Amino acid sequence: MKISLFTLLPLVAQSITTNCNFLGTPNPVESATQPCICEDGWVGEQCDKLNFTRLPETSTSYTNAIFSWDRPTWGGSIVEGDGKYFWLGSTMPNSRGLSCWAYTSVCGIWEAKNITGPWNFVSYLGFGDYPGYNADDIPWCHNLVATLEYKLSDPKDINSVRKYAFTAYGIMKTNNNQVKMLNANFGEPNTSICSTRWAIRFPVDKQNQQMHVAYKELQATNKKDLLKEITKLLSTKRDIKNVNGYNRNESVNTELKWLNLKPKIPNVSLNAVNPAPLVSYRDNYGSFVKNATGYYNRVLSYRYSPNKESIGLVSLSADKFIWDTGMMYKRGPTINPGWNIEDPFFFESANGYHLIVHDGRVCGVWNSCGSMLHFPKNNPQFDMLRSAAGWSKPVALYNTVIDDLKTKTTYRQRPAMYFSDNAPKALLTGTIFANNRTSRTLALLIQY
Repeated sequence: MKISLFTLLPLVAQSITTNCNFLGTPNPVESATQPCICEDGWVGEQCDKLNFTRLPETSTSYTNAIFSWDRPTWGGSIVEGDGKYFWLGSTMPNSRGLSCWAYTSVCGIWEAKNITGPWNFVSYLGFGDYPGYNADDIPWCHNLVATLEYKLSDPKDINSVRKYAFTAYGIMKTNNNQVKMLNANFGEPNTSICSTRWAIRFPVDKQNQQMHVAYKELQATNKKDLLKEITKLLSTKRDIKNVNGYNRNESVNTELKWLNLKPKIPNVSLNAVNPAPLVSYRDNYGSFVKNATGYYNRVLSYRYSPNKESIGLVSLSADKFIWDTGMMYKRGPTINPGWNIEDPFFFESANGYHLIVHDGRVCGVWNSCGSMLHFPKNNPQFDMLRSAAGWSKPVALYNTVIDDLKTKTTYRQRPAMYFSDNAPKALLTGTIFANNRTSRTLALLIQY
């Protein structure tokens, strides 16, 4: 009998001060004022804060912001290529941003020479070979998070030969027929095309939003070739006309193929959305967790809201990709500490597993912060549900207001991190600024 990754066994209690949130080690000097020696990028007595650099003090141009005036953005992921970086995330053409997400959100690709920007738009994501649509039709798409994944030739041996795939997880509408945004002509960017009371006009919890993944299997077997293949994949584009109403040619990437995840996850509610894979601290790839039988499992987190917003986990054998024929995820535990937690980002560090969420309980619904949960590593029977029971007083990971910007932020969501060289390099958050209500994605750099 196989034991699930999430077998409910008692978890050995550890105080926060002795485990340093699994992002550092206890200081051997008993009299030290700093009880923990934190890993790169983390600060605080318990290694529970990210050490941000100061952002440029300018009210007109933020080079580390991913957006343009006709393409506001809302959260996404950074992926390394060959001599450049790519950002994949949600963008809302012809609007000032988030207030129009329910109507105009599509997913796009941007590129930059480094993670500080400036970022240049490359293309929108097309349908690929989604049944019933042309490859270059552009789907309604939101809350995208991208990563690399690999499966093992021997699932019991983490060092066995890897087969890679590029993946981008997000949500798409599936009421009757999939929604496409091609030739959406709304004129000049504005907010009047969308009601600020979008929750009334667009009852999110009653819409058939479902988790999807866009994917492409890769041929590379080493990092050098992998970076080249990623660059070619994400740079490929086809010209189409009039995507955002300016009567100019736009581009779409038709290389990634979409798959609906709902049939592969048993007993998931209708509005399970915002999927996010477990990401490795070490190599920024989709990661594995070892279960009690010695096999490795892939883990995916998601948000759903039957009555209150909750975070759930599902897992899959690591010797398969999620789109392999007949493969089904296994349901894991659910975390439900209260209303208004969403946007999960689940990652693995050297000593633990960590879950970041947008948490309205910390700073208020419209002035939101990120909070974290931490779980021990090298314990295949860890009970995430039990260890989440004490999550009634979350610690704010980042603050909603960035004091060193002349134009302060008023609302931030969609936390995601970019890793490299065994450390976090940037925290990505969707952000609204007070002066113009334009949403953009900030890449907050982390210092050492």
